[in-house]
Amino acid sequence: MVLKKIRQNTGLLLGFVVIAMILFLSSDFLFKLLQPKPQGDQVIGEIAGKDIPLNEFQQAFNDVTFGQNVPEAQMKRFRDQAWDQLVFDNAYAQEFEALGIDLTKDETKDMVNGITKLPAFATAPVDQINQFIEAVNNGEPGAVANWEAFKNFRLREKYNNLFSQSVFVSTEQAKQKYATEKSTASFDYLYVPFYMIPDSLVDVSDEKLNAYLKDHQDEFEGSEGRTIKFVRFDVAPTTKDRAEIQKEVNETAEQFKATPNTVSFAASNSDNPSSAFPQPYGSLPADLQQKAKPAELTEGAFFGPYQQGNVYKMYKVAKVETIDSLESVQASHILFKTDGKDADEVRETAEGVLKRVKDGEDFGTLAAEFGEDGTRANGGSLGEFGRGQMVKPFEEACFDAKKEGLLPELVETQFGFHIIKIDRVAGPQTQFTVASIEKQVAPSSQTYKEIRRKARNFATKAKKANGVEGFEAAAKEDSLVITSAENIAPGTEFVSGLGKVRSLVSWAYNDEREIGEVSSVEDLDNYGGYVVAVLSGKQSKDEVSLDGVRGKVEQAVRKEQKGALIQETLAAAEGDLDAKVNAFNEKHGAGKASKRTASNVALSSNNVSGAGNEPAVIGTAFGLDADETSDIIIGDNGVFIIQLKAKEDAQEVADYSNTKESLESQQMGSLATKAKRAIEEGAEIKDFRYKFF
Repeated sequence: MVLKKIRQNTGLLLGFVVIAMILFLSSDFLFKLLQPKPQGDQVIGEIAGKDIPLNEFQQAFNDVTFGQNVPEAQMKRFRDQAWDQLVFDNAYAQEFEALGIDLTKDETKDMVNGITKLPAFATAPVDQINQFIEAVNNGEPGAVANWEAFKNFRLREKYNNLFSQSVFVSTEQAKQKYATEKSTASFDYLYVPFYMIPDSLVDVSDEKLNAYLKDHQDEFEGSEGRTIKFVRFDVAPTTKDRAEIQKEVNETAEQFKATPNTVSFAASNSDNPSSAFPQPYGSLPADLQQKAKPAELTEGAFFGPYQQGNVYKMYKVAKVETIDSLESVQASHILFKTDGKDADEVRETAEGVLKRVKDGEDFGTLAAEFGEDGTRANGGSLGEFGRGQMVKPFEEACFDAKKEGLLPELVETQFGFHIIKIDRVAGPQTQFTVASIEKQVAPSSQTYKEIRRKARNFATKAKKANGVEGFEAAAKEDSLVITSAENIAPGTEFVSGLGKVRSLVSWAYNDEREIGEVSSVEDLDNYGGYVVAVLSGKQSKDEVSLDGVRGKVEQAVRKEQKGALIQETLAAAEGDLDAKVNAFNEKHGAGKASKRTASNVALSSNNVSGAGNEPAVIGTAFGLDADETSDIIIGDNGVFIIQLKAKEDAQEVADYSNTKESLESQQMGSLATKAKRAIEEGAEIKDFRYKFF
């Protein structure tokens, strides 16, 4: 891997060396380069009417990271923490001050060692707590930041407690809730899911979508978005690259064969180093097992090199040893559960599958088909286990086995019947220490330079061509493929077809960016290539445009048109539910419509068994009389006609206190979330971080 990276970046490294020498000779230029750019006039957001300068956010970021370097993978999490702290300082603090919520000295002491101490201090040893307090008193940044977080937590608790004291549920409210939970209805229903109607039968042209959007403008919310068109420049190894890699692989193979330091040589020369340790034959890499039987794995034996995809592999046996493993075995099984079933029928099924294994069918395939536990996903393998880890009958069967292979009889346990295959018996075992080397088939640095040059030339041409049409014309002239990414949200990190391109998203959201502007060449870390993009569209959250809500509008239009088509057929059909099902299926195909039954559905439920979330269907059912048939219902997931079989109203009870307590608990549980939403909405928070990171 290291050699590959060096090979890819040799040209870049040489360039950096030259630049560094020039800068070293020009100390004045270097001094100016290193001066920080002023950030005071750069606004990263707005909270409660206050602009948040970039430098204030950076200070908050330093506070939560204690000034330490943060890995790129964790950067977003810490930036979110810094932003949350600014929201608290500028939005919550104002609310707390207005309500007179604060912490007294006694309350801060109580946080550490009082009756209502915080969870962090409840289980911590006294000496650790004392060390923490001393660190806070000494002004150590990390301790001070944690202490502030603890205080903020307690302030929020006090704030939420104000609301919890205001919760009141009347007996009438409890009675109504009880009625919705205990009132039930049973009904037959005709159901035609929308997905049963082919998309080819509906029209989702822009004309139809725009017409629908115009008539339903209030049903959709605008969202901030950017649309780009881009050209990818993928980097793949050339014929010359492959020849050079093949030569390197052959040279490495000869050295690997000859070296007495097998393990250390492999670790130093593999692009994907892996540990070499003693393991049984069955645990060795599957591709090596295909190349060599156990008897062929003698010390010094060499296998390879051979190619798998874009990787060359080679193996060498470093050591062969016999290890006594009386206390463990390896086995696979197929479990047939008897819980709630007729045991004789389950045994008969298991016996049939056992016979199929004996007749030569693949054990793993049958385990995936018939197994009834988590091992079915990996061919029934239980891996290695010791004594005392399995139930007694299963353990005895495995440890009593004298050879590897299928046990001839079923084993019965409290869980059901097992077909067992012994993968390794208990006793002396041969283990192999095998070192491996992998070599990636990767482009050379020269190939990377050439592809980057092509991308840079295209970017220059596209910028001169000016605008989206110019970008498209330049791509067509160079026979390049253009792809679109529509309505990219501000916080997006991964763009379909490009992988992680946060810098490109930030570029698109720059305030000064105009439609038609072309980006510089961007690296594609996930694909190992480059991209050049043009900004082709902007969507504002204050505007509802088709590009911004296309997916939702398409879904609504499909539902509307499919609903109308289904409704037309059902309305023309005569007879009961069965007759309407048959009429629909005769016209549109077997199995499109079906008749089903829903039993004892509570009024409080929104779910129809087999159809999903359908509140309109539930509501309609409770409005019918026994044996009454409804009109056609256009639901969330399809079209329905229902016929009520029975309806049972909740019986009144003398005491509704349990329901009342449950309802109060539900309301208190949601108060904190509602209060948080209210504060943040009142603060009119505007987050512009996406323009900077």
